[in-house]
Parts: sequence; C-alpha cells; structure tokens
Amino acid sequence: MQIAKVLLCATLVTALAATAAKGQTIGWCTDAADAAPSGTVYETYYGQETCIPLCVNKSPNTTYNGQLSIDKVEQESPGVYPTGAAFAFPHDEVNFPASGSLKPVANYADVDPFKRNYCFTPQHGEECAYTVCFKGTDAEQSSSATDVRCYKIEVYNQVLDFDGTEVASAADLSVAVGPKEGFSMGAWVYPKCTGTGNQTVMAFGSSRNFATSLGTDSGLGVRNAIRYGTTASGETTFFYYDDYLGPVYAENSYCCGKWHYVGVSVGSDNKAFLMVDGAYAKSQVTGSRNTIRFDVKSFETASRPDNNLDGDGQGTFQVGESFVGMVDEVSVFDKALTSSELHAVMEKRDLVGSANLKGYYTMTGGAFPFANQAAGVTADLTAETATAPTLAQKAIPPMIPCVLGLQHSVGPSDGSCPMDVYGWSVADGLAPACSFGGRVIQGTYVDDKTVKCETPGHVSPRYVNVLASNDAGSQFTSSSVGKEVKHLYMESSLYVDGNGGGAEADTVCKDLPTRAVTFGGWFCPKCGPPASS
Repeated sequence: MQIAKVLLCATLVTALAATAAKGQTIGWCTDAADAAPSGTVYETYYGQETCIPLCVNKSPNTTYNGQLSIDKVEQESPGVYPTGAAFAFPHDEVNFPASGSLKPVANYADVDPFKRNYCFTPQHGEECAYTVCFKGTDAEQSSSATDVRCYKIEVYNQVLDFDGTEVASAADLSVAVGPKEGFSMGAWVYPKCTGTGNQTVMAFGSSRNFATSLGTDSGLGVRNAIRYGTTASGETTFFYYDDYLGPVYAENSYCCGKWHYVGVSVGSDNKAFLMVDGAYAKSQVTGSRNTIRFDVKSFETASRPDNNLDGDGQGTFQVGESFVGMVDEVSVFDKALTSSELHAVMEKRDLVGSANLKGYYTMTGGAFPFANQAAGVTADLTAETATAPTLAQKAIPPMIPCVLGLQHSVGPSDGSCPMDVYGWSVADGLAPACSFGGRVIQGTYVDDKTVKCETPGHVSPRYVNVLASNDAGSQFTSSSVGKEVKHLYMESSLYVDGNGGGAEADTVCKDLPTRAVTFGGWFCPKCGPPASS
C-alpha cells in the first residue's frame, strides 16, 4: 500500500510539472540590453564586427530550464514581418549575410533565459544592407514560439571630406619611408566641382628652415605631392609636383564629380611615373568601344620624403591641403611599385598585409585619429587643423555593390527598358554596370543606392538574375549577400480596354494584298462585359 501511494504521488508530481510547463509561454526578454527591440538598425563597416543581442525566456517562472533556442527566420511573411519604416521596399525581404552567425554569449550558461548574439563582420562582397529576422522556440512545446523580430544591418564605407581649409596629417610616416628602394603612394580621390586653383590631395614635405654655412636650408618644403588643378589650356587634371622638379601633368583631362584613383611611384634610380585610373586601357563594359581614360606619365626626380636620417624630425605627410573633395584608401609603400603593381593596388579592397606597406588609412568607422593599418608602423592620421575634415559615408569603386530590388520587375523581351536598379554600395565612378542574365550593359550612377540601366534585348521570355558592378563588370554582386533579384522578360502585347475602337494599324493595311488575307494572333479576353462607352 505504501509503495502504491509513493507511485501515485510521483505520478501526480510529474503530471503537475508537465501541466505547469505547458502553462508557460516563451517570450522575448524585456531588457533591451538582452533582446534588442524589433526594427533596430545597426550600422557597421568593412572588417568591423557588429552584434545583435537576442534573449528569450519562459514565463512566469524564469528559472525553469527549458529546451529553448533562438532560430533564424529566412523567409518573410508579407504584411506580418518585416514591417515598419526600416523595412520599406527594397528592404522588405529577408537576406542574411553569408558570414553572419548566432553565437553563445560569453560567460553565460544555456539556461532560461536563453541568450544568443547574432554577429557579423562584413567581408569583401558583403558591403550591403541586410534584413535579418529571428524567433525563439521551445523544443518541449513544438507549438510554442515567440513573435518574429526583425533587424536591419547597414554596411557603410567612410571617407574624408575636405572643404579646402582642413588638413589631416601623419607626422611620423615619412620616417618609415627610406630612400633605398624608392617609394609609392596612392589614393581614391573625388574632386568636387566647387574647388578652384591647384589643390593638394596628399604630399610628403619638410618643415626644415635653418641657417647653414652655405645659406638657409629650407629642406624643399614640398618633397612629393599629388595635386588636382587646371592646366594652361583650362582643362582639369591631376599632376605630380615637387620643389626640385616642378609640375608633371597627366596627358588627359579628368573630370570633377567622379571617383579617380591616383598614384605615383619613384624608383631608386629617380625614374618615376604618375598613374591615373589604371595602367592600361579598359572598356567601360565588355565588348564596348568606350574605354576608360587613363594615364601612366613618366618623369624623373631626385626628390624623396624627409625620412629623418639626419635626426631633425622635420619630415611631414599631409592629406587634403587646399583640396575640395573626398579621399579614401590612402596607401604608402617604401618600394617603387611597377605600373601593373599599382594598378593591382587600385583594384584591391583591402591592402592589409601587403609587402612594403608603410602607411594605410581606410577611414573606417570611428573618428580621428585613424590608426595606421600597416603592420609595424605607428603613424596615426590626425586632424592637423582646428576643424577636422568631415567624415562622409560614400561607396568607392573597389567595393562590390549588391542588388536589392528593381523599378520594373517585368519588361519586354526586346529590351530597351530603362529602369532604376536599387541596391547598396553603388560608387560614383567611371564604369558602373548591370548584368541581366549574364549580358552586361553600361549603367549610370544615380546615388549610392541606385544605378540606372537599360535592359538588353532580343532574348526569349524568361527570368534572369540582375547584378551590379562598380568596375565595368570585373566584380559583380556576390551570392554572399543572401538575395537574388530577378527580372522577367516577356513578349510585348497590346492591351485595349474596349473604348475608342481598339487599336489601329492603317499603314499595315495599305500594304496588304487585294486578295486572300489570313489574320491571327494570341488573345486574352478579360472576363466580364465590355466597358460601357
């Protein structure tokens, strides 16, 4: 009898526990530090990790150790989630970045409440905008789940924006550039059309100015500079300058209001060249006769950065003196790169780890001072003037844009349908392009989220993937952005509403023969009576 009572009690306790568990519901934790509110927008940058805190628990007993989990929701439910201003078209569909993942919270056991962080460090090809959604679930109650929470992650690039009065400098950089193997430097440069006169993009200089037995040693104040200005013929272009040689102008003119890559390389034998927008001819799109203007202008100079071999510490490196425009990806090597090597530097998104790299400033996130990302050289880029250059969020051509939506999802198979292609990280460069099912067509920059393209034609009706490129199609939208955008080609058709006598083709009729004629076509009658006149 006693055994029966014990078994009965154990059964009752188990039943009560099961009933209590079933009575509990799973929900999001109430503290925003543990579970970010739905609709939160996170900004991040290339190579910088951002994390979304997520937390679920069971109520009312938060000490109950249930089998809880937090899962990704990879398919949107239109009108249900995602909703809100942050998720307006084209951000109304879920897309997870390939390298993002749910991670355990450090020093926290998997109990109730159950916590996870969704973390993402943008890589090359992932500089896009993402809509990510999650829900909490309970393995003990398959029907129990939280509502879905959605978040937006926006990946930006940051550049320095100069108004002509601001200067940034890295005081110790010239010390790292020895004269033995020569040197090279370059940057992405966006001259604004409001700038006037000769503007210095970047320059090595010297502040020496003291008396010697042979006279005053001024140290050649401008040792090696890249400038943008106006030639004697009135054309705007880039040029090299130093106080030893004077100016060396590029052969071609280069417009303001576009991104250009400009670099200079000086060898130990004094042979040098100025490179603008590449080392060789490149079509704006594959097969096009339109080529991107470029320069590799040769010259010779004996001028070098003041690298403090005499111990006076007077060498300087400045960015943006008198310049009106934007600058990004400033790099300095203590080696004379070949034109092909400098061209490769232009095309790379990330130079960290490059051989002979002594200065590398990406302006990524944060604020002044910007750390030198070249290994072993502590020469931060600081604001030299009282007013620092502005930090602007702008895409540059080495970035790969993503496509998030289309102005027209359906178009005629004959093509020639101009449309806005909506995306992210679209750069105001020289060679934007779109791909419709592998057919590449030149694009027109609208803004950093839009490129305008005209559909190529003469294709059979079908769906095609739409991709975008900042560099004439060398790099197109990557699958790592978690989203495919398709355009539907369809045969053109004539729609009549029953008013006005329908459509006419009188000129065709005049050419028809006078005897037997056969007419035919595909028709799709609209259900219901014809429209009243």
